[in-house]
Amino acid sequence: MSARKPTYDDRKPTYEELTQQLAEAKWVFDALRSGEIDAVVSERDVALLRARKLETELRRSEENFRRSLDGSPLGVRIITSDGETTYANRAMLDIYGYDSIEELRTTPPQKRYTPESYAEHQVRKEKNQRGEYVPSNYEINIVRKDGEVRCLEIFRKEALWNGKTQFQILYSDITERKRAEKQLIHLASFAQLNPNPIIEITLNGYLSYVNPAAKSLLTDIEKLGVKHPYLNGWVDMAEQLKKAPATPITREVRVDERDFIQTVQYLEQQHSLRFYGIDITERKRAEEMLREKESRFSDIAENASE
Repeated sequence: MSARKPTYDDRKPTYEELTQQLAEAKWVFDALRSGEIDAVVSERDVALLRARKLETELRRSEENFRRSLDGSPLGVRIITSDGETTYANRAMLDIYGYDSIEELRTTPPQKRYTPESYAEHQVRKEKNQRGEYVPSNYEINIVRKDGEVRCLEIFRKEALWNGKTQFQILYSDITERKRAEKQLIHLASFAQLNPNPIIEITLNGYLSYVNPAAKSLLTDIEKLGVKHPYLNGWVDMAEQLKKAPATPITREVRVDERDFIQTVQYLEQQHSLRFYGIDITERKRAEEMLREKESRFSDIAENASE
């Protein structure tokens, strides 16, 4: 006679199933002890109790989520699929310069954006309505209440809010970063085209930038370091410049038989020193020739009979 095939009830429960059963038993025990129910009469009671517990946990989770948003340094806004604002934290209102969420809601979008960013906003909105792909990370330019234009980086994702799936939008003000990037691009162009040597060195002695003029001048550029004549005393300068980063140091140096007026600036964000050199070799030679002529003229004048 063949052995009976084991049924589902004969199978030993897995660890996960045992954990779930223990959790449900604990829910039931807590409900009985608190008087929430008098007795368990059916599986329906357990299902209702489970649903009630899950609802409580979900509500507690949403409350914790909201408290974290209230204290976030990033601007946060929750919107519906139709674009209606249901929540905005204080940081979000401060970015726009608004006093309340009502002021944010009642200000038309075209007044909150620059014209270019509003046009891009309309394109994203139309794509959303058609179900097309829209990047979750992008940049916009906004107009604050006081008229100032700021650049923001946006992160958009789905979020559960009041039991419904809505959209959470994070706003990071990157205005100063964008300005710094533009300034760096401008300085890079200036340095590349500058006929005078410009080099940068980190505070631990590594070369970080050399413009074409410096490369053509310093033939041993690959050996450039703290011992190179162009950088004599840079360690002492670094300590001095750190105390007053807005005040560069200027001195006269000699490199490869050429004379320079050297200006050293401390770059606080890059933790490095920037050396600007102005070639004054020809001027020095002209001054020396002038001194020699003056000396000869003086000798002639002193030895003349009249």
